[in-house]
Amino acid sequence: MRSVLVLCLVVAGAQASAKGRGADEERTEIARQHFQAAEKLFAAERYEEAIVEYELAQVAVPLASIDLQIARAYDRLGSPRLAAEGYRRYLAGDPHAADGPEVRLRIAQLEQQQPRAPAPVAAPAIVAPVEPAPVRRAPRYLAPLLVLDLAVPLLIVGGALVGTVDADVDNLRRTCAPRCAPSQLSGLETREQAGYALIGIGAAAAVADAILWFVAYRKRPAAARARLAPSLHGAGAAALVRF
Repeated sequence: MRSVLVLCLVVAGAQASAKGRGADEERTEIARQHFQAAEKLFAAERYEEAIVEYELAQVAVPLASIDLQIARAYDRLGSPRLAAEGYRRYLAGDPHAADGPEVRLRIAQLEQQQPRAPAPVAAPAIVAPVEPAPVRRAPRYLAPLLVLDLAVPLLIVGGALVGTVDADVDNLRRTCAPRCAPSQLSGLETREQAGYALIGIGAAAAVADAILWFVAYRKRPAAARARLAPSLHGAGAAALVRF
């Protein structure tokens, strides 16, 4: 095999000389010198130095056969990954090489010798703490407001009924007194009673509303009551000053 490599270099040099390209001839001579030095180092089992000389020859005149020698040197050094890469470059440069099956078999053997990368270990999942959903509470003043909405209309409607009775009585006195029909008077009495009943219910609702407002105020936090108390005292003092 080495004689074939030397012959390739000689032929390459002859072709360069025949074409009259001095630069190519010079590169061929440089490649031949480095290749011969590499062969001597390879024979002496100085494979690392031989690889350097082979690579210098490859730079001067790229040949697939030089890649084969580089791969063999790495193979002797016990570097399966670099040897396999060199063999692949050799087959890429000379796909129809006669020793192709042998080289492919060697590549498969070297791939089995290469250490397998450990499988990546999945990082433990970080579970964010789940905060409990805030409990929605009914507004503190909802009940007093609802009762207030009930008490005010009752008082207004009751007062309106009682007030209209007085106006209707005066009207009857002017028109039919003293011969007014009992039905006319009973209707007014019924309306008056209904008005007073609504006023009573409204008043009771107003009292209940006042109690609810007091309870809601007592349930406020102490800090909120402390902020509210000065304003209440100030309002009371202002009312006394007005009186």
